[in-house]
Amino acid sequence: MGWANASDRDTCIRIEIRKETDYEKTDWEARKVFRDIKANASICQMGGNPTPEELLKAADEIARGAKFTAEINSMELSCIETF
Repeated sequence: MGWANASDRDTCIRIEIRKETDYEKTDWEARKVFRDIKANASICQMGGNPTPEELLKAADEIARGAKFTAEINSMELSCIETF
């Protein structure tokens, strides 16, 4: 289940924040769904013939994205949805 994601043609990375149902904790009778919040990132194709500066910029962006997703996941965020 996607929650939020961001990317555009000027970026080399796509980051997605999503909610995943934790079926072991979910209490259907109490109408409470437990969700874990997870982040992942993927690298977009650059194409063309990038300059060394463009490659360094892409490498920095990828490193920052990897650190960001690792930080989000290490927080072990979750939420409860009542329906």
